[in-house]
Amino acid sequence: MAIVTELGPASERAIRSRANWLRTTVSECGLIPIASLVVLLAGALIQHFSSLPRSYSWLEPFNVMMNAYGVADFPAVVVGVLAIGLIARSGEWNVDALAAALSRPITTGAIARTAVRLSVGAAVAWADSFFFEDHTWLDVCAITILVAVLLTRPRSHFEPWKVVAGQLLVGMFSFCVISYTFTVIKASLFIGVAPKDAWIIHAETWLFGEPIHRVVARFASTHFHFLDWCDWAYFRFFNHMWATTLFLTAIRLHRERTECFGALVATYVIGGPLYHLLPAYGPLFHEPALYTYLQHIPIETNSVASLLLINTDAVSRGTSAKLWTWAYIACFPSLHIAQEIVMLWYARHSKLAIVLASAFSGLTFLAVMALGWHYFLDCLGGLVIAVIAIALAHRWRDWLMPLRFAGRPDEPLPSKMLSFPALRAAIREQAAR
Repeated sequence: MAIVTELGPASERAIRSRANWLRTTVSECGLIPIASLVVLLAGALIQHFSSLPRSYSWLEPFNVMMNAYGVADFPAVVVGVLAIGLIARSGEWNVDALAAALSRPITTGAIARTAVRLSVGAAVAWADSFFFEDHTWLDVCAITILVAVLLTRPRSHFEPWKVVAGQLLVGMFSFCVISYTFTVIKASLFIGVAPKDAWIIHAETWLFGEPIHRVVARFASTHFHFLDWCDWAYFRFFNHMWATTLFLTAIRLHRERTECFGALVATYVIGGPLYHLLPAYGPLFHEPALYTYLQHIPIETNSVASLLLINTDAVSRGTSAKLWTWAYIACFPSLHIAQEIVMLWYARHSKLAIVLASAFSGLTFLAVMALGWHYFLDCLGGLVIAVIAIALAHRWRDWLMPLRFAGRPDEPLPSKMLSFPALRAAIREQAAR
């Protein structure tokens, strides 16, 4: 006999009260900080109860991000990305406003203000070149102009500094924690476990007749300039992350920027544990004879691959003295591809941005196989993870950041997107007047 228990009014109020308390707590704290704390605890437990070394550098993730900013010509790229975002926000060419601005008389005060702004920009550029020696004269010019332009923008175009500071702190904390736990998961992958690359190769042979990475490798073995581009794209991953964040900032889609960050976090949280579902080395380490052509060109892949193999073998033998951030072998699924797809999705608000992002992500897709990092099925796994991560981040976008750091709602983009034919038509119309 089924026993039916009816809740009284008091019990229903208690349940609603607990639900409201939970909803309020999550809203105040934010899902990203909460998930980061859970991930931190999981990583610490795994490291404690395994044979992994206890030493770890918490500052290494920030060094990697600073190194990504420090590459030559990247500040110039930043200015270009911000310009693309501002153009996308404009929505249409306002030639009348431009003509009116150009027709204004140039006063002594305007010249003085411009000189002061350029001087401040030059000072910032000088300080930047002091800390980042690889930056070029093009970067110096770009930083000078960027600072001068930012000084002309009204305060209404910027979020309150407390919101910006809060989002930066949350982002830095989450990035640091995710990097730590992700490193722990990767480092522990082959402790007492044999790689299962043969399973992936067998599956691709059954599906496609031949593993796709071998087809790409045959092409790459005779096209060394293509390999140079592949190596460049593969190791500009964090630069792409910088660029995507700045693009969404320039286009003033603040909540979508948070959503993008949440989706990137989700790819690690979902994809990291899946490494243990099918632990594999990747084609470069499983079929090294296929990639001997890499030794004939001076690319970064060669030194990084050697480092990853040394670190992974040291952990497997129990001789490792320190955990090195990200520096271990794992291939299925490809989180590199997962995050590229996430960033490609959030570039869709501008035709120019989506074209550039598609070219970069497409080259990265080829690079992971041409350089031997991943199988084709790894990339498909990354695609699935990206779709899930984007869906989750979009579903909970208003809950990702703590309520006090949520920022302004997204400003709707203009329905009429900016295009060069529209510019030509506007110029002709202005000339006919």
